[in-house]
Amino acid sequence: MEEKNETVTAEETLRTPEPRAAGGHSQIAIITGASSGIGREFARQIDRLKEVDEIWIIARGLKKLDETREELDTPVVQFPLDLTKKESFDNIREALLRQMPIVKYLVNAAGYGKFGSTTELTLEESEGIIELNDRALVTMTGLAVPYMVGGSHILHMGSISAYMPLPDFAAYAASKAFVVSYSYAQRAELKPKGITVTAVCPFWVKTAFFDRVANANATRIPEKYRFMSSPDHVVKKALKAAKKNKPVSINRPAAKCLHVAAKLLPKRVVIALWRGMQKRQRSEKEAKI
Repeated sequence: MEEKNETVTAEETLRTPEPRAAGGHSQIAIITGASSGIGREFARQIDRLKEVDEIWIIARGLKKLDETREELDTPVVQFPLDLTKKESFDNIREALLRQMPIVKYLVNAAGYGKFGSTTELTLEESEGIIELNDRALVTMTGLAVPYMVGGSHILHMGSISAYMPLPDFAAYAASKAFVVSYSYAQRAELKPKGITVTAVCPFWVKTAFFDRVANANATRIPEKYRFMSSPDHVVKKALKAAKKNKPVSINRPAAKCLHVAAKLLPKRVVIALWRGMQKRQRSEKEAKI
């Protein structure tokens, strides 16, 4: 029987590891949101690259992290943490200090969104979107960058919505606009060190994300997601973009067209087009009742 990959807990990483990589440091990948969707797919594909000694996976649910670990051959370190809580990062900080690894990949894939207007979403929901999509991303990056070297890669999970204001999805779209702007600036800062930074900006992706974004109070929720991509396709394109040192990974022609249109059209026109789609879908829904 084939031996399964080594399982390592977060506490066990506080040991001093045996040197394995060049220069006496182990090389690792850190992936947030690794329990499902795009985060889990990044873990799968980085595992297949065979470029790192360990993969550190971070998400709230231990059961889901176990499922991710079972799919990987590379030794895994699990961090069942809620990244909306500042104290969660102490575990990452301590593990990095003790192990002193080279962070080959940092993938900030943890994300959260809710449909609903400013009056329909609770304050906690709106704050939660910013906490996870932006603050946690910045904190995780700040922790990892001191352990990165030339040839290391940072991939921030953005969205094509970063380029357009979306009523009833406002906080999420704005949070992704922050991610793209942050990525471009950070890319310039880290260029002298040879560290690449890529914002991953897909269109709709087939994940459980869309099972969670609906808000009970929201009245304008899209029910048809056209031009959807698989996580496999999104991640494959993103890793290729990172290797080629591209600033942004946009995986489909439809998304690229939206990206260009959102840059060229006035914001009021973009909003009107989004509103038109919402109205059309609502009419189609009512016609079926």
